[in-house]
Amino acid sequence: MATYYIDPSGNDTTGNGSIGTPWKTLYKACSSVTTSGNTIHVNAGTYTENTTCQLSLGVSIEGAGDTSIITSSSLTSEWTPIINIQSSSQSNGNQSISYLKFDGASETIAQALWIEKRNNVKIHHCTFINFKYLACYWICDGGDIGADPYSSITYPTNFCTGSEIYNNTVTNCSAFDDFGRGAFTLFGHDGIKIYNNTITQSSRSANANGYCLKMVFIRGGEIYNNDITLANFTWCFAFECFVFEGVNIHDNDIIGGIDVNISRKTSSGKTYDYGMWIHNNNLGPTSASSEEYYGILLEFYHSDVIVEKNIINNCFYGFSFVPRTNNVVSNIRLSYNIFKNMASGGYTLQGGMGSTTNTYSNIEMYNNIFHGSSMWGMSLFGTWNGLYFRNNVFMGTSYEWFELRETQSNNINITNNIIFDNSDNTPYFAVTPTNYTNANNINQNPLFTNASTGDFTLQSGSPARDAGYNVGLTTDIINYVVPYNTTPDIGVYEYGSYAASGNTYYVIFKVGGIV
Repeated sequence: MATYYIDPSGNDTTGNGSIGTPWKTLYKACSSVTTSGNTIHVNAGTYTENTTCQLSLGVSIEGAGDTSIITSSSLTSEWTPIINIQSSSQSNGNQSISYLKFDGASETIAQALWIEKRNNVKIHHCTFINFKYLACYWICDGGDIGADPYSSITYPTNFCTGSEIYNNTVTNCSAFDDFGRGAFTLFGHDGIKIYNNTITQSSRSANANGYCLKMVFIRGGEIYNNDITLANFTWCFAFECFVFEGVNIHDNDIIGGIDVNISRKTSSGKTYDYGMWIHNNNLGPTSASSEEYYGILLEFYHSDVIVEKNIINNCFYGFSFVPRTNNVVSNIRLSYNIFKNMASGGYTLQGGMGSTTNTYSNIEMYNNIFHGSSMWGMSLFGTWNGLYFRNNVFMGTSYEWFELRETQSNNINITNNIIFDNSDNTPYFAVTPTNYTNANNINQNPLFTNASTGDFTLQSGSPARDAGYNVGLTTDIINYVVPYNTTPDIGVYEYGSYAASGNTYYVIFKVGGIV
């Protein structure tokens, strides 16, 4: 396989692409190098490409890092990329774009990349900066989510496979005007991996920043170890997502929220262990903000979702369910999460928005810390059939900590929690539920080591020790064994415990709950 070269001192007429007589432009190289397995090497320098480059199947582009700069002065119309990586039908690309800097010329150039109907494409170790609309639009074949309320979804004919986005830096590459783009906009991927990226979208005027990631029809994907920041925007969703199946989101630092519209573990011909598994992430701004930050927002209908071991900080809405009319939310587990410094006037946990006909079933909330100064603790609308609220600590709300605000509810279990220092420590029900259990709850200071600094470990005299209910979970927020004694502790840390061997996670679904 051959490597061809471009250089600012090269010549598109007399050059032959060799290291000694390189071409001058990427357009010339892409037009000339068409054999799969070959590579175009971009020497250090700046390349102003004013015609979209068509990259052939199997051809890769590599640079020398941030000194290899690709830009334009004329590709300004939306959906006009600098590099087009498209096939007419589903094909194996087996190619990569790496070690390049793409410069959008102070938000005048539309986008860097368009990728379509190609499997096994990798974008890595690149810098994208200051594009007007987005950095990369990456789609597969067909599919339509339809219109709100998304009741007539058409799946893509094919999904792209082998896609990877890693070790990139993306700054100011996403717009929100008539609709929200994503710096990386992804549509129809099976098994995509997005990791070790830094994506920042905060420098545009109020509400003109788009999303960091916009993802539609993602199944079996993994998004991890990314550093993602969104600011200066009304909703502050770093991720906007539609139709997730079997997606694992973990170990990210996200200033901004995760907004997912529809998730489930089976639907499009495959079945996964979960619809989504959101775990071990840091979410929300690092300090108090006047913007309405969300932690995690689940819109429309969801099933088989696990949210565990996350830290959600300084948010106006810590966790929100926002289903629409007749939507069903089922088999959701929130466990060993810390919700801290919840914003004054906000909601720690929101279930619906006003009188609705949606239904929640088998919702489990175990061993979470809810701490801050929110106005509402848990504000729940809709029909709730099976709510299990156990081993949690709920503190600091300026109004009622728990409200079930409609008449329909059954099998509501509030047991073995510490409910302390709220304006009202008594649950409120518009109508008392059928099959309601309220037992073994403690109205005492949990004696955290130092809650003001975010240290929610337990002091030796804490009433949370050995006061929990065994829900079947085996590790705490830092992967220490649960229970240390016969009975688990209340809260996120198991006092006196020790690290579990390995990092094995068990996901078990059962009738009556997720354990």
